[in-house]
Amino acid sequence: MTKSFGYKRMDGGVAAARVLLAVGAAALVLVLGYRQYQRFLGPQVPVWVTSAPLAAGHVLAQSDLVQRPMRAPAGALRNAADIAGRPLLAAKLAGQPIFPADLGKAPAAPGVSTTIPEGRVLATLPIRTLDLPTKALVRGDRLDVLQATKSGVRLVAHDAYMMGTLGGHKAGKPAPSATIMGVDVSVPGSKPAEPQPALVLAIRPEDAFALTAAEAGGPRMKLLLHGDAEVKKGDMVSVVPPVKPAAPRPRRAPGLELLIGSRQQSVQF
Repeated sequence: MTKSFGYKRMDGGVAAARVLLAVGAAALVLVLGYRQYQRFLGPQVPVWVTSAPLAAGHVLAQSDLVQRPMRAPAGALRNAADIAGRPLLAAKLAGQPIFPADLGKAPAAPGVSTTIPEGRVLATLPIRTLDLPTKALVRGDRLDVLQATKSGVRLVAHDAYMMGTLGGHKAGKPAPSATIMGVDVSVPGSKPAEPQPALVLAIRPEDAFALTAAEAGGPRMKLLLHGDAEVKKGDMVSVVPPVKPAAPRPRRAPGLELLIGSRQQSVQF
């Protein structure tokens, strides 16, 4: 009986081994078949597709796109910068790639005048005349501009709104030469003029003349930065010291002058 039991056990082990071999062979066939299928389709590359159904006329944003690996359809856009900001000419389902024919022209960028806060005008102020670390300033900062003169310190501009910076180039790089439509028109052998970086400020109209005169005056100016809590409160502090009231003049008592002949006489009440 012992020999018969061992024979059955061995027969069962062989059957299990055959099953495992069959499963492994099937898996290998599937993997090889999938690889051949992928080779037939071609290499997969990341392609931008719609992340959700989108209606015609919708202006695409980065959040409307998602990258998926696939065999890139001929002509499909693969650069998100070529897609975002442009309107769809036809509706799109989720997961569909974007083609140039699907998109309209990007809307024109808003003009500078549309970014100026109401009740202000745009002005520039050369950074060379300032002593505040201007690289730390960001759009929306509120500034006061002061200037020292021979007669004292004067407030040039109050509550100027920081819009950005203008001009300048990175250190270590040559200054750009003069060009018109990409053609260099600078004088051969001449040194290109370096653009002067400047702050772009939205100022109150009544400060425009004072700011222009201060820039032409030459002396350096000082920037004062208002705190964020103060700006949010909407109550901008003033840096101009209060004017001391003039000392009252001694008041003379009312009187009456009498002329009697050639004599003059004052009578006090």
